[in-house]
Amino acid sequence: MKILICALITVLALNHAVYLHAAVQEPLIRNEYSISLEYFPETRDIIGFQRVTYTNRTGSPQARVLFNLYFNAFAEGYAPTPYFRRDFDAIFPKGIGYGGINVINTFVNGDMSRHSVNGTSLTVFLPFVLEKEQEVSISVHFEATIPEISHRTGANGNTAWFGNFVPLLSVYNRAEQQWRADPYYPAGRPFFSNIANFNVKITTPADYIVVGTGDASVSEAGDHKTTAFNAVLVRDFAFAASNEYRETTFISESGVHVKTFMLSDIDENTSFSIAIEALDYFSETIGGYPYKSFKIAENGNYAATAIYPQLIFVNTETVQSADKDEAALQLVSAVAKQWFYGVVGNDQIREAWLCDGLAYYTAVRFLNRGDEEGLERHMTDLAAGVKREIRLMEHSSAIAGHISVYASNAAHTAIQTHKAALMFHALRGLIGSEAYDEFLRIYYRTNYLAIANEESLIRAAEEAYNGCLRGFFDAWLHGEGLPEGGDR
Repeated sequence: MKILICALITVLALNHAVYLHAAVQEPLIRNEYSISLEYFPETRDIIGFQRVTYTNRTGSPQARVLFNLYFNAFAEGYAPTPYFRRDFDAIFPKGIGYGGINVINTFVNGDMSRHSVNGTSLTVFLPFVLEKEQEVSISVHFEATIPEISHRTGANGNTAWFGNFVPLLSVYNRAEQQWRADPYYPAGRPFFSNIANFNVKITTPADYIVVGTGDASVSEAGDHKTTAFNAVLVRDFAFAASNEYRETTFISESGVHVKTFMLSDIDENTSFSIAIEALDYFSETIGGYPYKSFKIAENGNYAATAIYPQLIFVNTETVQSADKDEAALQLVSAVAKQWFYGVVGNDQIREAWLCDGLAYYTAVRFLNRGDEEGLERHMTDLAAGVKREIRLMEHSSAIAGHISVYASNAAHTAIQTHKAALMFHALRGLIGSEAYDEFLRIYYRTNYLAIANEESLIRAAEEAYNGCLRGFFDAWLHGEGLPEGGDR
């Protein structure tokens, strides 16, 4: 009877999943970004011209195309703020600073077009109806000034970093028949994007080193240099620039060129060997890292790490931390997100746990490989912390939920990262390590360069287990608190 009920639930879920998956299906034809930027460190001004070759894969004709202007969340008067009040002093150590992108002009197929900016959304109005599968060239001319703040985009002295900065195509939700125009929520990483190709040229003074997503080449002309990046099949483009970076190159055992860009006087061989080791280990046990390069850049972000395709920003506090175990956990979790965010995408606003919880548990297992008792102690301590945080919450403690419910990053981390990690630990205990490892490989393979969701993850787990897991996931994802036995 249980098998019959589970089969029925699975059929209903799969029918529902067709609807869900259509809403987030990755297009087979990738959109192409061509971006030219010039950065002026003396004033922290940046001027940009961006052209996107866009193919309408929304499934319906379109008269407009939306872009995310995430940096506009730092404009004066923007609400809600992209940070919690309790984080204000860490983000603005030199006092309040405002940012934002000024869109000068937009163009469609080379002709000037109408556009409107509403908060973090740019709408480009097309002079014609763009039919399904039809291609169009959309260009944006913009400028910005980078404030001295400690967030994903910010600056500190001669170093500036640009995370979630360039205008990025919004995701079109087929099920809801609308463009996703989510605000920049203060909790977690509130971003959602499809795979695309980026060709980016960044001009700076000649003494500046620029690190960014993709494979780089440099050309110099007089007192200026241009760093060109070619990033293929990535979800975003981020970069940093400084005339104080010290660059070090390593080659991983799997042949990936790993580069570190440091401001602090540290031993890179000691500090980042664990990240390189994790890169190789995940490639072997989950699935191959699909890029030739990987970079780690130090900056002044208030968060320990910020994760982008082929690139991790690590803040100075973490680089210099005396707590090497915690620094290693932060760093390896960020490496794991190259798999579970970078390659296998997800909706970080509605299903952050698919990345955050899975990457965290993957990192903890890696750091405790060969030490099952150490892993159990870590997860027991984690469960106790989750219980403490849940007692303070005035909202649901279910994992399945929208990012907007969280009143602090601590609450978001407790549920989307730590409770979700406990779920994956319990899953491994239920189905066994061998089946769990096979689940990771199936999940990675079947959602490669796509957008995963709850249903696609459950299907991967059930395929590896060769059995029904609907009740298990329902209790963890939609139940309050920790399920019975969830603290062991």
